[in-house]
Amino acid sequence: MKMRIQVITTILLTLGLGIMTAEGALPIGSTAPGFSLPGVDGAFHGLDDLKGTRATVVVFTCNHCPFAKAYEDRLVELQSRYNDQGVRFIAINPNDAESHPQDNYASMKQRSDEKGFNFPYLRDRTQLAAAAYGAEVTPHIFLFDGDLKLQYEGRIDDNWQDSDKVTSPDLANAIEALIAGKAVSSPTTNPRGCSIKWARPGQSPATPFSIAASPTTIEPLAVGQQLPNALVADMEGRVVWLRDELNDAKTALIVFRGGWCPYCMRHLGGLREIVETLKERDYRILAISPDTPEGTQKGTQPLELGYRLLADIGMEAIIAMGLAFELDDATVEKYHEYKIPLRSPPGSSASVLPVPAVYLLDAAGQVTFAHSDPDYKVRLDSEALLKATE
Repeated sequence: MKMRIQVITTILLTLGLGIMTAEGALPIGSTAPGFSLPGVDGAFHGLDDLKGTRATVVVFTCNHCPFAKAYEDRLVELQSRYNDQGVRFIAINPNDAESHPQDNYASMKQRSDEKGFNFPYLRDRTQLAAAAYGAEVTPHIFLFDGDLKLQYEGRIDDNWQDSDKVTSPDLANAIEALIAGKAVSSPTTNPRGCSIKWARPGQSPATPFSIAASPTTIEPLAVGQQLPNALVADMEGRVVWLRDELNDAKTALIVFRGGWCPYCMRHLGGLREIVETLKERDYRILAISPDTPEGTQKGTQPLELGYRLLADIGMEAIIAMGLAFELDDATVEKYHEYKIPLRSPPGSSASVLPVPAVYLLDAAGQVTFAHSDPDYKVRLDSEALLKATE
């Protein structure tokens, strides 16, 4: 039975600091869950783009935690030491920035620059990647071999306070074993750090970040609600905030499935006829899909739309808007036969699409009109959209 993807919201620790076992972590031998997440360099990155030829270290970390801070220089040194041997480090911050503002995206950029990170530092705002890996504290290490099979999970070493007093450099030992083609002698250790700060109900982004089992069971954004913010990409692949793209203007936000979708292209093309009328009414059109910038442009360039397009590469926006659903196996197989490039959210292999939707937003980003239909062939026509703006 297909499982509904949902972030774990149960808080495992009542204290922010401490030692905890990694009972929920990926088992040794597991394949690394994939992801596509925004980095502090202003671009989205996927696991396949960043992995090492001989080993990949995924570390869940953050800005504020004293344990995480203590290990930053050691992580930089380890990446430098093993870089020429095909080992790549990837740092991911999953903490909720509402409860811990120090862990927001802007602060991550600043921290990376200050500490001279020589590895990608990615933001997991939906916390889906952290949940998929079973990350529990910061820092929490997951070491994969060249085939992305988990070979070590746990701590970096046995002394977070003083690197000169380390007696068991667990991560370095595990990396050395992989490079030498040997089995890791101690594949699991207890990670020590600050508990991951899972988002609480009532905060933004809202929890749980869930993906519906079908298009008929979505719980979409409704009139009166605020458009959730999300890290998305423009057509040049640069990371931007969705709310910033509104430019404090009234907006007709169009959510579509991708540049490969003929119904979407017909809908987007039809909107060209009302662009000027919407401008006269102080509205602008903004369209977004979970397709890549390349895929979006391939489908839309012949249309010469004349309005801005965004790529929700990490699916953060469509999930937060309550539009995302998982495709059933039969549909996935059919789409694959047509070579349709389906995509997955962070930490999952499930194929996910949004229910197409149209939202009218006021200058503050509040929804004043909403339309969605589980039948992807049914779209709001231009006349109905214009009427909604009256």
